[in-house]
Amino acid sequence: YYSKAVELGTMRKTAYYNAANLYLKDPKSGEAVFAIQFLDRLIEIYSTDADAYFLRGSAYSIEGDNIPSLAADNYKKSIIDYEKVIELTLEKTLKDGKFVLLKPDDMGLLADAYYNKAVTTINYAGETSFNDSIYYSYCKDLKNAEKWGHKSALKLAKQLNCR
Repeated sequence: YYSKAVELGTMRKTAYYNAANLYLKDPKSGEAVFAIQFLDRLIEIYSTDADAYFLRGSAYSIEGDNIPSLAADNYKKSIIDYEKVIELTLEKTLKDGKFVLLKPDDMGLLADAYYNKAVTTINYAGETSFNDSIYYSYCKDLKNAEKWGHKSALKLAKQLNCR
């Protein structure tokens, strides 16, 4: 039904999210590509929807895990989507040139985006040549994730010897 609603041109975000989530239910199914198609369309309609970028970033990571030949490219796309989530969410902290508090959901999304970006960067580094800038990148993201309330970020940063 969600697919049919999308096919008929609905503008309702819920149809796109639910259709994408159905294809992501089993990460090992190899169907993340279909979720990405729904999310691409959603982002065409709602280009500032941080949740859509977050879900698509997750779908790219899943597809990268499932298809080794596409891993590096999909991890890179995932990182770009997480960066977009961070950008869109941080834009909400400024209103009329003044800092405002984020809602708890936005803070959680921001923390998760930083954390997922760090983990995806580590996976991406495994597919490319590892260097110091990659190390500093994921360490910085883990620190930001912890700052915004992600509970596992500090533990992972310690395991990876981030300073």
